[in-house]
Amino acid sequence: MCEQLENLCTQIADAPLEARLSTLNLLHHSFRELHNCALRAAATDARTAGWGLRRIGNAIGRSHEQVRTMTKPPVHPPTSRP
Repeated sequence: MCEQLENLCTQIADAPLEARLSTLNLLHHSFRELHNCALRAAATDARTAGWGLRRIGNAIGRSHEQVRTMTKPPVHPPTSRP
């Protein structure tokens, strides 16, 4: 994956600056979201496996309160019935 990213950076090095900056910004946001989803899933799996919040937090460099928030089940709004 690192090699592919290096190739992409090489390919866009000669692109107009606006296109280059925009591409790098899109890449950054895409990977950040992908990373956050994967981290949330792994932390949730660790909780399911019986890991404590502090243990998970130590493993991922977050506080136990951040882990608690990260692993809360999503709240779905109530559906209205006609």
